[in-house]
Amino acid sequence: MCTLQVDWYTKRASLATVYTSTEVYMMQDNSHEFDNTWNFLDRQLACGEQLGQCLGTVRRIHHCIVVFARVHTDPGKFWNQA
Repeated sequence: MCTLQVDWYTKRASLATVYTSTEVYMMQDNSHEFDNTWNFLDRQLACGEQLGQCLGTVRRIHHCIVVFARVHTDPGKFWNQA
């Protein structure tokens, strides 16, 4: 439950950062119909998506390490669980 709460706040903070940085970029953008701002936003969202995928990989690796550590420290207890 705690992890879900942290994820909720992390996602909102990330989105707020992207929104704020895009607004600041837009204030300095002189391109036609803010084309440069739209490109900036696309890059920011792609970067956030890659970060999310990376974090998912890290979580899976962490889970594997935890399982390995449990099996290694007390294999009987681990394998006898229902």
